[in-house]
Amino acid sequence: MVGSGFCTTAGSKQMALRHRKCEWKQPAATLVRDALALPKALIGREETISALLNALASKSPHTAAHCNRVGAYAARLASALDFPEARVKHVERCGLLHDVGKLAIPEDLLEKPGRLTCDEWDLIKLHPVIGASVLRNIPWLAATLPAVAMHHERWDGQGYPYGVAGEAIPLEARIVAVCDAYDTMTSERPYKSPMRAEEAMARIQEGANAHFDPDLVQIFLHEVLAALPHGRILPV
Repeated sequence: MVGSGFCTTAGSKQMALRHRKCEWKQPAATLVRDALALPKALIGREETISALLNALASKSPHTAAHCNRVGAYAARLASALDFPEARVKHVERCGLLHDVGKLAIPEDLLEKPGRLTCDEWDLIKLHPVIGASVLRNIPWLAATLPAVAMHHERWDGQGYPYGVAGEAIPLEARIVAVCDAYDTMTSERPYKSPMRAEEAMARIQEGANAHFDPDLVQIFLHEVLAALPHGRILPV
């Protein structure tokens, strides 16, 4: 287990309040606010998400299963941040849809058992922008666009596709980034075996202040993962 930087429940609530005060000033936050205010009739189309994930599963079962787990992790992290129920569901949708752009990536790349070439990796790195393009014409999913487009941005500004840093990265994208990385580490893929939960937790801790929002790392490790048997959501 990670032994440093333990985050108490009281501390996590203070972090959550600070995040909410800061991130609502961002342009992306306006999009989220507006979408969450849509009539419930427009927010009830969960079958759209199911259809997208089913399409992804037909191309890459590993990717679709990963999206389902990232959605579950993201919802737990949003709850730990004391988000209201509607926004927890929104964050869950961001996690579920974060890799939807991989629908446009050739199946042989998504399921490739060996190392990707530089050209193949450059193609994979297009999926955040492709995903945002896929979802742009679905009004009730517009609020997911910042997270889908920016979940591979890094806290230190060394991520992609835009090189945005720190709190300029939308909070939903920062949440998905931590959950995405942890599930990738602890899941079996055609090209790798799963990492042990303890090792993955240590890697996430090492990534705080560089790859990930350091406050979110502490809450994710010490509240979300600590509450899960085996420290992870198991594959189904």
